This record gives sequence, structure tokens and C-alpha cells, in this order.
Amino acid sequence: MSEMTTAAAHSQPLRALELANRVRRARAELKTRIGDGQVSAAQAILTCPPDVASMPIGQLLASQRGWGDVRSRAFLARAAVREDKSIGSLTGRQRRAIASLLMPTVSGAQFELPRALQGSTQVSEEGEVRDLRFRASPAALRAAPDRLARTGC
Repeated sequence: MSEMTTAAAHSQPLRALELANRVRRARAELKTRIGDGQVSAAQAILTCPPDVASMPIGQLLASQRGWGDVRSRAFLARAAVREDKSIGSLTGRQRRAIASLLMPTVSGAQFELPRALQGSTQVSEEGEVRDLRFRASPAALRAAPDRLARTGC
């Protein structure tokens, strides 16, 4: 083997090791910032920094103060997302859904709703945000099966 081939063979593992260390540092820093309350898990999910894109969503949620594996698993089951799914592989819809479910539970911090939703939302005791603009009356709910039968649905 020539010296050039040997140097190239050694540099590839070194580059891989440097990349792995950079990703580990970025993940540790993000988890620390989330635990300290400097960054919310919802913000991290929505922005998805490139170095943490391969991080499982369960690890990110468990890094929040007062959260652990059990609470993260239960939350993700409600959101219908596997806990080992990487943050980078979440679709935009999944990101927004998880972030909206997380917002009321961010360690008692107040958050501002978009102006279009102000006055038309309600946060339940379970921490779920309900949109009151689309609330049906009891009469409309009773009539819904009849309407569906007439349209053939």
C-alpha cells in the first residue's frame, strides 16, 4: 500500500469520529438547554437543527424537566408517533401536531397563540388545546347520522 492510500484510509475513520463527536455534543447541549428551560422541546422539534435530526423523539421529550421515558411514551402514543422515530424523519404535519400538544405542557410557561386563534381556543385540564371555532351544536350532532345516510357516506 502506498503512503497516499494509507493516509486516506486513516483520514476517513477520523472524519467519521469527528462527525459523531459533533453530533453527540450538539445533542447533549440541546438536551441540557431543554432541561434548563432555555429552549422548549416544541421549538426544537419545529426547527430540527441538522446535528440532531437523527435523534429519537423519545430522547428529546425525556430531556424535559419532569419528563421521563414513561411520560414520553404515553405522550407519543397519544400523538400516534413511535418513540424511536428520528426528529428529522417527522413530517411537517407530525411536527406541528406534536408541537401544539406540547405547548400547554411547557413547565407552566405562558405562550402566545397566533392572533387568529386568540379567544377561540380553550386549554383543557389534560393540556389539550381545543379549537372552539368548529364546535357543533348538540342538534347538529344529532342530525349528523341522518345527513350522512342521505349522502351515502
